[in-house]
Amino acid sequence: MTLRNLQIFVAVADCLNMTMAAKKLYISQPSVSMAVSEIEKEYGVALFERISGKLKLTPMGKTLRAYAQNVLELIEKMESLTREESTACIKIGVTVTIGSTIMGPIIAKMKESMPKVDYHVTVANTRIIEKMLMNSEVDIAFVEGQVSNPNLEVYEVLSDELIAISGPQYCCCGKDSVTLKEISKEPLILREPESGTRAFFEEAMQKAGLDYTVRWTSYSYGAIIQAVKNNLGVGIISRKLVEKHLEDGSLCGCRIKDANLSRSFRLVYVENKYITDMMLKFSEIVGNLAAIEMSK
Repeated sequence: MTLRNLQIFVAVADCLNMTMAAKKLYISQPSVSMAVSEIEKEYGVALFERISGKLKLTPMGKTLRAYAQNVLELIEKMESLTREESTACIKIGVTVTIGSTIMGPIIAKMKESMPKVDYHVTVANTRIIEKMLMNSEVDIAFVEGQVSNPNLEVYEVLSDELIAISGPQYCCCGKDSVTLKEISKEPLILREPESGTRAFFEEAMQKAGLDYTVRWTSYSYGAIIQAVKNNLGVGIISRKLVEKHLEDGSLCGCRIKDANLSRSFRLVYVENKYITDMMLKFSEIVGNLAAIEMSK
């Protein structure tokens, strides 16, 4: 049995609802169901029974709940003692779009909630962040790219959309939307090949069977925006990154109407990892931000 499974079991025992437990821990409901099932299979016992559509702890479930709570409380005490001896630190990996837009407010909220905690943030593309998670170089990540490693737990929290941007000489000017075919005729300004943003866009172009020319490749969104402003081509970028430029008219931007380029920002951590208070607080702040964004 893993500590992570114990955390999940206690959350379900507290909520008596798997959906509520999943939201509390910022994981998917199938992950909650799987964790409970793994404990039951390992020990050959039933922990919950369903009566009139509601969960209820079995006698064995009540016993395990008491032991599990003691174990988790001991771990929390151990962490508290460790924090007293050294400065607590959370290591966070984020992708470039997130690091350039919403990470600042998130860390500001973290500092308000946990002023004695230090924060180390690494900004890189999704593939690099995945490797850092598996090597314990970061504790938790917030990314917009697709996560491929099966040993990572992924929780979708915030929506985003890729749009096309250009100066007045190119296809976005004066339009609400463009097609992939129109974009394919323009010189493109894109992120580096390892970027989740670029991979997402190129997959749409490949499905449409379209050839295209990349004029600029950059790790920096700032460089992409400046190149577009200087009429060097059409950029593909997160709407969140260019909202101010679109509002002040310094860039033209439009949706790509024949491709679904909506995507999700995702919290990611190693499967079965013990979730610290710092990680839970970070997840909570990210979840609250998502709720605010989705209510706009």
